[in-house]
Amino acid sequence: MDAQPSEPAEEIKRLQRCINDLVSVVALPAMWSGADPSRIAQTLLDALLGMLHLDLAYLGLQDASGQMPIEKVRLAQSPQTVAATHEISEIVRPWFRAAPHERPQLLRSTLGGREHSIVLLGMGLQGEMGLIAAGSARADFPRQTEKLILNVAANQASVALQEARLLSEQKRVAEELDQRVAQRTAELAAANEALRKEISERREIEMRLLENETLLRKSESRLWEVVNTIPVVAWFCLPDGANEFHNKRWSEYTGLSPEDSTGSAWRVAYHPEDLPQLIKRRQEYMSSGEPGEIQARIRRFDGVYRWFLIRAVPFRDESGAIVRWYGTCTDVHDRKLTQDKLQSSEEKYRVVVETAGDAIISMDENGVIIFANTATKSILGYEPAELIGKPLTLLMPQFMRELHTTGFRRYLSTGRRNINWHGTELIALRKNGQEFPVEISFGELISDGHKAFTGLIRDISKRKQADDQLRESERKLQITQAELVRVSRLTTMGELAASIAHEVNQPLTAVVNNGSACLRLLANRSLEPDVLRGALEGIVADGTRASAILARIRAFIRKESTEKIELDINQVIQEVLVLAGRELSDNEVSLNQDLRPNLPAVLADRVQLQQVLLNLIMNGIEAMTAVTGRPRLLGLQSWLDESRDIVVGVSDSGTGLGSEADHVFSPFFTTKATGMGMGLSICRSLVESHGGRLWATPNSPHGAVFSFTLPANDGSPS
Repeated sequence: MDAQPSEPAEEIKRLQRCINDLVSVVALPAMWSGADPSRIAQTLLDALLGMLHLDLAYLGLQDASGQMPIEKVRLAQSPQTVAATHEISEIVRPWFRAAPHERPQLLRSTLGGREHSIVLLGMGLQGEMGLIAAGSARADFPRQTEKLILNVAANQASVALQEARLLSEQKRVAEELDQRVAQRTAELAAANEALRKEISERREIEMRLLENETLLRKSESRLWEVVNTIPVVAWFCLPDGANEFHNKRWSEYTGLSPEDSTGSAWRVAYHPEDLPQLIKRRQEYMSSGEPGEIQARIRRFDGVYRWFLIRAVPFRDESGAIVRWYGTCTDVHDRKLTQDKLQSSEEKYRVVVETAGDAIISMDENGVIIFANTATKSILGYEPAELIGKPLTLLMPQFMRELHTTGFRRYLSTGRRNINWHGTELIALRKNGQEFPVEISFGELISDGHKAFTGLIRDISKRKQADDQLRESERKLQITQAELVRVSRLTTMGELAASIAHEVNQPLTAVVNNGSACLRLLANRSLEPDVLRGALEGIVADGTRASAILARIRAFIRKESTEKIELDINQVIQEVLVLAGRELSDNEVSLNQDLRPNLPAVLADRVQLQQVLLNLIMNGIEAMTAVTGRPRLLGLQSWLDESRDIVVGVSDSGTGLGSEADHVFSPFFTTKATGMGMGLSICRSLVESHGGRLWATPNSPHGAVFSFTLPANDGSPS
């Protein structure tokens, strides 16, 4: 069976075309009446060549001796048809004497450099009359409908050729009998017995002729039965246009009897608006003698009008004079409505394309522009007419043209693209030579075996400018955030001023005490070397300690961040506790540490990590300043969770988060009278920049827990 069409409309169109062709085929015997075999063969091949769009058609007839007195070949008039008649004959002749079951139904042969499919059909009950061959280079040839038409045509031709042979045989026999009668008349006395034999033979021939006439009448009856049962209107008229016949389908559809449709009475069935054009068109093709067609509305018996396609072809006698016009009326109402809708839709799309703000350009598979909308003027500086027929590379800077040409050729041969065709940013060239950024999106369409490419070109100059401005704003924002981080550190250091002073004061006091001891030893002249060395070593050690404390403070408050290095989280916690030691003591806060040993290292910025911990510890201390009647307890925990992330928790026994739990990480939110509201927001940003997260939960039974995670360093590059 044929491949199923993708649309019902296409299926209907194919079936209607098949029916029209069948009507034309079954109408051929009327043209062959009285014609000789050569005329029949010529008409049949011409009809098949036109109906089925064949590349070649062949018919060979055998006589009783097995020779081929008639051999006809027809070739399609196209540049691709280069095969000669003798080539086709050489391919088909070997199969004349083959038995029907040995003869292939389909041959594959190369003609004119192209592979053709050739269908072989025998004529006669056993193929004894001859052979019909039909060939085409189409890949889907023959379709089921084409096979049907070829078989019907072969049967019709067999009947017509048999009739022609019988008529020829009748003439030949009659002439032979006349000669024999004349001869026997002269030899009557000696040839009485032979004469009776001849008379008997003549009677047998007459019986066969009578039988053939009966078969012919049956064949004509079947033909009229087909004409009256096909689902299309069939008709024929005289050369002047006067109607002679409409088939049964006409009467069933219009409700008009055959008598009501003779002459020019058929006109009443056509829509008054379509009738003038219909009459004019019929007169034109009848005057020219060429086949014609027109669409018009025909009224159904219930008064409803539907669109029909009216086709007419002339039938000529041997002198070339037109003796009748044969035609069909095919219902195309649904197809026409669909076409009208499609045209309306195409018009809407055309309006959209022409009014689009982006340039829309189509090019063929040679890279030549075949369409451009009006927006090309405002975007590219070219009128659409200036671009038609020009290469697409005209719109590209010089450095891109060779790259485009090479990539486009590679795509046509391999299907591999060098760029994405949707939303890709490129550089385009205006008519005045100005380069500017564009975003392109191209799609591909295949029509009649050829590729075409339609694309949208959007000027993104303003968008790029906006992106640049946005990036500049983001850069300034990052600078501002860095300043906020530094200000937060300075604020924290201000809050720790007492602790810092205490930490620095301890080594300075020790330095002073050791210096005073040295002075007393000098005054008392008790310069024992061991005692003096011990005092001086104490001065050096305490001075170094004070210097280290000041270095850590300077690194903590400086503007630049240090690089990320491997750190022991527990060591960083201890460093921060040293800074916060005085605050813990002054606020009577007890410290509870649960730091898991041997934790993996983290890859972090030491100063930023210290800032996070110090901020959380100071917040916990401040949350407990108003607590009375229960211990003020600050907890510090570190552990490795199931995801192998380092987790640090800072808990307090203060007043808890309360109703502010959802806002504590929001910028500028604070419960402190002198706070900026940026501490926790900055802490979250710093933790997230290290690939972790920071969150807050209630502490049982009092207070809050602030926890954050950091990825354990697995040794891979960050």
